[in-house]
Amino acid sequence: MARVIYAFIVGISLIKGAYLSETDILWQIKSGQDITETGQIISSEKWNWLVAGKEWMPNSWLWNVILAFFYDHGGIVAVGAFVGTFTALTLLLAWKLIKLSGLANRFIQYGVMLTLIIAVFPWVSGRPQQADYILLLLFYVIALVLKGLSYKRRLILAALSSLVMSTLWMNLHLTAPFGIFLFATGYWVISSLHFDESWKQKLTASASISFAGLIGLFITPFGVDGLLKTLLVTDESKDLITEWMNPEISTSSGFITYLTIAIFGIGALLIAFKAKQWVLALTLVILVIFSFEAIRFAPFLAIFALIVTARVPEVEIEREKLIASLLAGLSIVVLIGGSATASYQAFHPNLMTFIQPNSLDQVPQGSRLLTLPNGGSTAILFRPDVSPSTDGRNDVVGKDQILDVVYLYLHAKPSEVESWLDTESVDAVFVDMENAYKITDSMEKIGWSSVKVPDGMLYLRT
Repeated sequence: MARVIYAFIVGISLIKGAYLSETDILWQIKSGQDITETGQIISSEKWNWLVAGKEWMPNSWLWNVILAFFYDHGGIVAVGAFVGTFTALTLLLAWKLIKLSGLANRFIQYGVMLTLIIAVFPWVSGRPQQADYILLLLFYVIALVLKGLSYKRRLILAALSSLVMSTLWMNLHLTAPFGIFLFATGYWVISSLHFDESWKQKLTASASISFAGLIGLFITPFGVDGLLKTLLVTDESKDLITEWMNPEISTSSGFITYLTIAIFGIGALLIAFKAKQWVLALTLVILVIFSFEAIRFAPFLAIFALIVTARVPEVEIEREKLIASLLAGLSIVVLIGGSATASYQAFHPNLMTFIQPNSLDQVPQGSRLLTLPNGGSTAILFRPDVSPSTDGRNDVVGKDQILDVVYLYLHAKPSEVESWLDTESVDAVFVDMENAYKITDSMEKIGWSSVKVPDGMLYLRT
């Protein structure tokens, strides 16, 4: 039956690699190319015409370099293959963690795994957040593998793992402070459930893991400055970027977040209370609160909750063969669908391509162009006679002006939109999908003409 899970993982990983839905992948590739070509990490904005020359810190510089490597050696198809492989490794680590936890009932194992896939799958993509999940899972798996060692060796190896993981985390994606918290509390819970350690030993080990992880926070090209600026950007983008907002159950991501909270949050919390694991319970409460505050935390809640699968009550499953057959059939369908999708995309990689200047040849030379990328939360200005960037980032670069622009198009009256366009000398507005940011009505009301171009809709000053 384990083959069913493997087939399912391979199938959905192929689908995830084929559909690179994140527009951020494009600017990350471009950033990685610039870093590779110059040998230096970018420190100022060079693509965004609106804030050109202003300070910018790529908060995923190493991840960007990795994406650029695959793109340069195999195009967007190679990037898709990398993302699919990384997805498979993430899910395989989750399956390994479930197996190591000691849960005996195989059907409950499959149920937990399939539910985890639903909870985490929307967030596993080509963005650097993917590294967050795999590093956290890897640390928990290592902690469980150390079960047979002496306390001293276990402590040293766990602390060393924390140092390595946090260093990698900070360079791949500057969000390691949250990881340090989950490394230490995760080890405490694992040791409480699986190791014969005293309260003092657990406290010493968790403190060592936290200290080692803290050192890793600053082993980056940015030092303390990188950590502080990342936290600042996160705070200032919480009202703009969906992933930092409260979950709305009417949306797919919001529904999955509530499902995650219900199953992994409340469910694991009940187990924690029954087992009198108070550190586990407190951590789950914090993660549930964080998930209500920002849907981005829901995957961390699901991954952390995997630690308690060893305490899931055993139940008798009737008609096991029928359930096994249904799971096998579902896995085969997913595997075939994923293989077919990936094969088609490998020969028709049209879903994720760079915007080329000839797509915008109707924009007057020398004019300024405002772009509103679908799915992101920033607005960008660049001149069409300059090679256009692949920028679509939503980490609020140039936040002092960019946020105003986004708010303008979300909330302003058409007259205010027109006034801003005139003030900034914008002659063309490119929207990569109709109705993105509800801008269509505004542009029509102020009398701009529209032209359909291959990448979306282009509005021109008449």
